[in-house]
Amino acid sequence: MRHWKSILLAVLATLAVLFGVYRWWASDRLQAVQDRVRAAGFPVTYPELDEYYALPASGENRAYLLQFAIESIVMPSREIDNNLPISGSAEVPHRSEPIPEKQVAALHTFTLQNEDAVEAVFESFEYDECRFPIDLNAGMAVQLDHLAKLRMLARRLSARSLYSVLNAEAEEASRMIDGIVELADSLDNEPLLISQLVRIGIQAIGLEALEQAMNRIEFSENQLRSLQERLIEAEANRAFVNGYIGERCSWTMVEATDFGDRAFGANGGIDLQDLWVSLVYRPSGLMDLDGIQFHDAYDRFVEACALPIQEQIDASKAIRERIARSTRPGSFTSILLPGVAGSMETDIQNRAHLRIAIVALAAARYRAEHGAFPDNANVLVPDYLDAVPIDPSGGAPFRYRILDRGFVVYSLGRNGTDENGEEVENRHGWKDGDLTFTVESPA
Repeated sequence: MRHWKSILLAVLATLAVLFGVYRWWASDRLQAVQDRVRAAGFPVTYPELDEYYALPASGENRAYLLQFAIESIVMPSREIDNNLPISGSAEVPHRSEPIPEKQVAALHTFTLQNEDAVEAVFESFEYDECRFPIDLNAGMAVQLDHLAKLRMLARRLSARSLYSVLNAEAEEASRMIDGIVELADSLDNEPLLISQLVRIGIQAIGLEALEQAMNRIEFSENQLRSLQERLIEAEANRAFVNGYIGERCSWTMVEATDFGDRAFGANGGIDLQDLWVSLVYRPSGLMDLDGIQFHDAYDRFVEACALPIQEQIDASKAIRERIARSTRPGSFTSILLPGVAGSMETDIQNRAHLRIAIVALAAARYRAEHGAFPDNANVLVPDYLDAVPIDPSGGAPFRYRILDRGFVVYSLGRNGTDENGEEVENRHGWKDGDLTFTVESPA
């Protein structure tokens, strides 16, 4: 009997030693991964992220001037809001439809009310660098009130662009559209995924304003070239990677959470999931292994952002498949990573939208000089385009199709199917179908 007890104790001691070695290995490996991230110049914790998102060394911070623009925002009355497109509750008319008189009157009042806010936006462009006064030390609890306000400013510029178009003020409309894209650049360095998605949203507001304007007014060749140059600069921007750099830091919030305290709520109940994390998930080393997998995924996100756009779709798909294959059900990586994995496609589609708008502006420049739209996009090379851009959805140049009164440039979109450039009825809810930019002369 004593012999078997001795064997059992030896086995248990061996298992304890092996478990201790395993726990040391998992913890040490996670620490090595985090040290490697820091050595590459990137933050791992939220305090490090707050330092990473540094104030401009020159002291010339666009955010301070934008704050005045935000404070100058005037909200529309209920009556104005009911008839106000873009910034209000009224539906934005299709690019081919006339603007109702009530909407024109609402746009007039609204643009006058927000003139100070709009001009303050342009005054802020005196400074190139921007760092909004947010405290990233707060982690996931950081206050981001400025994001909604920036979208409000963008919509005010868009409303003023439409009103300028209705008054045949092409130069002013062009200035507003350019300003929307520049306003989006104010979020370039903000290292949060939500901030980068808002930046994309503001660019989309600018592209919608541009499509409306090009269907209602003729811009000069100089104005079209200036807008094209602005969009080329925006498309070349790789700021989206900053969102992944910041989101990586969320793992330290998981590590710092006391799940034992959380498991026993103030009402006397027990949260079984938090209890499992406290008693099994963390002590067993599974949390460290998940942390390693978490950082591996973000390494891949960052690397994919540096790829040519047509390769990013395959990289994004590979990352999603890897996450789905390797995450354990109920783990934090299974909660935190899947939603982030789809965000890269949003950036890809936004850049595709910018590219088709660039081609559309090139075609409009061609008409401004030759009196008619080109028969095909290849005619635009090299005078108006260096090359016809590649559609990331198909790997071929974007499609260009002549219409009775204009043209459409389009991407195959997320489903990769050529639907002949047919417009999706609900552009705000666009998910499938071709991504289009259509320009037609009024009938």
